[in-house]
Amino acid sequence: MASGLPVVAPYSGGIRENLVHRHNGLACRPRSVSDMVEAVALLKEDTELRKKLAEQARNHALTRSWNSVFDGIIDGYHKVVSGTARKIS
Repeated sequence: MASGLPVVAPYSGGIRENLVHRHNGLACRPRSVSDMVEAVALLKEDTELRKKLAEQARNHALTRSWNSVFDGIIDGYHKVVSGTARKIS
């Protein structure tokens, strides 16, 4: 994303925090080679989509910094310690 390229990645793990399907890249099912091939082929064929995703990927990357990442982590810890963390059911 920081290089101004759309991401094609399995939608699992840490990428879920940054990848928005058809906004800044294309999400694939984990372990699906056919999804990955289809997504890369789509970007090769659809110039407008590729340009749109690339621009939005770069814009998203510009909003991310180590400071914002660590601020989010610290905020999460603070919520857990103070008892205001959202409970996952």
